[in-house]
Amino acid sequence: MSIFYYDNTFDGLLSVVFDAYKLKIFPELLLTEGDIEPMFMQRVHTSVTDAHKSDRVWKALQKKLSKQALNHMMYVWQSEQQGADVLLFRYICKVIDSPQSIETHFSDEDVFEMLKLAKKVSKDQMYLIQFVRFQKTKENIFFSVVTPDYNVLPFTIRHFTPTFC
Repeated sequence: MSIFYYDNTFDGLLSVVFDAYKLKIFPELLLTEGDIEPMFMQRVHTSVTDAHKSDRVWKALQKKLSKQALNHMMYVWQSEQQGADVLLFRYICKVIDSPQSIETHFSDEDVFEMLKLAKKVSKDQMYLIQFVRFQKTKENIFFSVVTPDYNVLPFTIRHFTPTFC
C-alpha cells in the first residue's frame, strides 16, 4: 500500500497526479501534514506542490474534459468532504488513461460519485444564491449569517459582488 503526503491544496493534488505518473506509483491513500499514517506501509512519498507540474496536469485535463466536467471537479474539491481528494485523484487518473472522455460513463463508480457530489455542492450554491438575505448595519455594511453545507462561498462571490460593490 502506497501513501502520498501533500499540502491539501488543489495544485498540490494535481502535483500528486504528476508525481504518481512520473514514479509509476499510484497511492491508495492521500494524507496531509498532521494525519496519522497507517501501520505497515510499503511506500510513503511526500509530494511538493509545483506550479509547473499542476499546470501540465490541468492543461491535459482541459484537453480531455468539457468545461462542465472541469467545474464538477472544482465543486468536488470545494465540498471538503473526507475522501474527496482520493476520489478526484482516481477520476483524474481515469481521465488521463482513457483515450476518450469518461465524463458520461456513469456506470463507473468514481464518475458517478463525482457527479453526485458535484450536484450536491451545486445545489447548495444555488440555495445560497436564491435564499440568502442581507441586512444593513448602522455602519452601512451588508451582512448575512449563512451556514452552507459545503464551501460554496467562492462560487457565490461572482453573484453578490455586482450587487454590493
